[in-house]
Amino acid sequence: MGGPPPPPPHEIRLAPERLHHLRAEIGPWNALPPGLVLAPGQPLPPGYDQPLPPVVIQQLPYYQGYEWRQLGPNIVLVALGTGLIYSILHDVLN
Repeated sequence: MGGPPPPPPHEIRLAPERLHHLRAEIGPWNALPPGLVLAPGQPLPPGYDQPLPPVVIQQLPYYQGYEWRQLGPNIVLVALGTGLIYSILHDVLN
């Protein structure tokens, strides 16, 4: 009972191309501190993530139990409830 949500389907590979085209809607981002390491299965570092605008979220794949967040030039898919990073789209906003 409870437990982690099921993993998202493989359509996640379509997200980087969509995000590349949505950079103007996302706007500028803050650089992450040197040495901050993002890794799947690790918790989302507190205080560095930003929500994505609704217009962007609506154009990304939706996965129940997960949420897209922005960390600097990266977009991460985070499990709700645990805050663990499922997937990282590195430098998609550069």
